[in-house]
Amino acid sequence: MDQTQPNVNHSHRVNSAINPIKWWTYIGLALVVGLALIMAICIPFVSVNPSITTSSQYVNDPRKESRRDVSSNEFPYNHIRLPKHIYPVHYILYLNHDLDNLTIHGKAQITIQCSKKSNFIVFHHNNSVILSISIAASPNSNHPLAITRSTFNPSTFLQYLQFDRELLPNTSYILTVEFRSKIYLNGINGLYRSTYTDGQHKTRYAYVTHFEPVYARSTFPCFDEPIMKATFKLFITRPKEYHVLSNMPLRTDRIISNQSTQAEFETTPRMSTYIVAYVISNYSSISTRTSTGTKIQAWIQPAKLHEIKLLLDYGTKSVELYQKLFGYNYPLPKLDLVGVKKPGISAMENWGLITMPISSALYSPGISHNKHRITVTVAHEIAHHWVGDLVSLKWWSELWMKEGFATVMEFYSSYYLKSPNIALSRFFRNKWDGAVKTDTGSLSRTVTKPVSTPTQINMIFDGIAYQKGACMLRMIEHFMGRKNFFQGVNTYLNHFKYGNANGSDLWNSLSKVSSYDINAIMHPWIHQIGFPIVTASINRHQQHVEFSVSLFPQKHQHQQKLSYRKTTRSIPFTYRTNGVLNGKFLISPNSAAMKLPSPFQWFKANVNSSGYYCVNYDHDTWIQLIQLLKTNHKELSPADRADLITDSRALSGIGLININIFFQITEYLSHERDELPLYMAFETLATLSPFLPQHKDKKNLRKYMSYLNLKSPPAMDKSDSQETVDNDQLPIQN
Repeated sequence: MDQTQPNVNHSHRVNSAINPIKWWTYIGLALVVGLALIMAICIPFVSVNPSITTSSQYVNDPRKESRRDVSSNEFPYNHIRLPKHIYPVHYILYLNHDLDNLTIHGKAQITIQCSKKSNFIVFHHNNSVILSISIAASPNSNHPLAITRSTFNPSTFLQYLQFDRELLPNTSYILTVEFRSKIYLNGINGLYRSTYTDGQHKTRYAYVTHFEPVYARSTFPCFDEPIMKATFKLFITRPKEYHVLSNMPLRTDRIISNQSTQAEFETTPRMSTYIVAYVISNYSSISTRTSTGTKIQAWIQPAKLHEIKLLLDYGTKSVELYQKLFGYNYPLPKLDLVGVKKPGISAMENWGLITMPISSALYSPGISHNKHRITVTVAHEIAHHWVGDLVSLKWWSELWMKEGFATVMEFYSSYYLKSPNIALSRFFRNKWDGAVKTDTGSLSRTVTKPVSTPTQINMIFDGIAYQKGACMLRMIEHFMGRKNFFQGVNTYLNHFKYGNANGSDLWNSLSKVSSYDINAIMHPWIHQIGFPIVTASINRHQQHVEFSVSLFPQKHQHQQKLSYRKTTRSIPFTYRTNGVLNGKFLISPNSAAMKLPSPFQWFKANVNSSGYYCVNYDHDTWIQLIQLLKTNHKELSPADRADLITDSRALSGIGLININIFFQITEYLSHERDELPLYMAFETLATLSPFLPQHKDKKNLRKYMSYLNLKSPPAMDKSDSQETVDNDQLPIQN
């Protein structure tokens, strides 16, 4: 919907639209709303065990204990995580697919090493039938190690093997496992079957992997933790009428029988198991190349081939953009973008082989309304190819590192490939609808959260990891400057490439190109719950600002009162005045006051709402900002105007300011033409209605919104602009 409003005589609008709401009615509405909010204490915007075969092959002496399932208290290895001293180096995977019976017959040859002597190893598998296991010091060794004990724990999916002698450091061993695993019909955990209808209305199938976070083990035995990186060589056998894609380019494709063909793929770089991938299908593709020669292809069922041009175009532009921002070329020789019908809405950043739901792949200009979804999805998943794939997290506790980073890169892709206004608008809405809503609710948690089990890991794919993680990164980027921020990202990528890192590694890399200790600033942010409130008290005569910092009260389940918490975290604070465009100050427990550099007429904190905090002002400063909005609202950016609307609504909702402040801020909106302030005004005013006890109060609220000409905002896709920025002239802003 076009948010541009016609020019209308203001006095006529007052007489015709707001006449039923006299000033006394307006005051009464404010009092009713304020009382209802305080009474309600409302926070704004918060609303089969594995089947295992026992075989004498597992032991050399049949008198020894055969391999068997055991309960956790009987299992000889009493940890959920894999031991750190045993690790894979290289996988050769032979995967033969019986698509009629939904079965994989496989053999995994895993080269392993150890950093200290060990007489056992532990690895993962799930829902597999193990047919044989052996281990030897070399592939052709005539003296394999004898396996004296082989035990599986179905609660941790760990296979334990004990040997007759110790594995030695600085020696490579070949673990060979023959197995049978499943192709799944429901869910996306492992290799699953996807269905679609072709141009002749016949049902067709595609077979697609989804291994994140812990499901590679469902397809082949492996060391299924992010830090256990290795190289992979895949041989995929399938019926000859299907083709197959994987992470790397195809090396050979040979017929091995009248019915089957085997594809051999190039060896991957070091990578984690959860981004190993392949797709068996009858899809067709369109393709292009980047300026550095990387081939990019978009794949879909043949009848829909004409609908994936946007996916290919925006994906290619995103690769080009990230190469320039990161100063690091795309790491692989090719990239495939595959649209599939899949349960849920999850896209997956498999290295070199991104899969996504068809709703995030197909687009018909003038007909479809999913342009925004396609562009942010492909921008997000491609960003992972640097942060997440090239440099991976050490453990899932710090999921925010890759998901927060990829989410903030949605912002930068929109900023440069669409327009800054679109980017700021989308990010603002995601901040309040995603991060703040979660962070002030009963399900809030620390950004870094200890997790161990698959259930715990899956639960942290939430608004804290994605939206709050992105907000923290956006805040620190704005504070340290965009050019410095991406120089720090480049340092991070070069230092940890093909390896693993944790949060402090990222912060320390940013610190190297900044005058601030970013790690010291951000450490409390990822280890403490909550959304900060910065209160700024301004002495205009002395040009002096004093700060205090608290946390937004958190509403707990089954409780009607709010819990207030203190915080000692530092705040990367930004501000604007009529004489200062982008002032910066680090608020800390030891430095909670600043001197303004020059006299000022008004003071607005949190420039473009780039910081992840809410701002309260002294009463006089609120009044000055209200006057500024009424006399010349364009002195502030659309994001700053929206920020005043959402902050005043949030603060009035918990009783820190009078609800009249919020209403007075909204009065200027009859002159507003920008989408973001209008959207946030509609949302914030609409949230008041449930707390108005009388029908006449609800009616007056609707009349006031009508007077402001506020309407329900369009979906993001419908308002997505066609405006783009020349990708060869990308600015890097400070």
